[in-house]
Amino acid sequence: MNTVLVNNGKAEIQKDGQTVSTIGHGEIICAEYNHDQSLILCVTDQGKVELRKENGSVHKSVATNAVYATFEGHDVLVTTMKGRQELRKENGSLLKTIG
Repeated sequence: MNTVLVNNGKAEIQKDGQTVSTIGHGEIICAEYNHDQSLILCVTDQGKVELRKENGSVHKSVATNAVYATFEGHDVLVTTMKGRQELRKENGSLLKTIG
């Protein structure tokens, strides 16, 4: 199983405990794989929520003004700078706002 760790603003992709590649240039504050490990959800220090491929290229921008995001099944749960939570589809469309 592959893992992704954030270290000094870069998302390190690890296979069998070895770092095989990195994503970002010091701007990533959190990152995680989706359910089938085909995409990586990244939140930047500028508040962007992006889905990226393993090679680091941006697949889709999901949201802005975020401080945290995580997968909730196939959807993305985004915590905004205002403290609200938004449930979004992987394509970025808003499903509902919580709080």
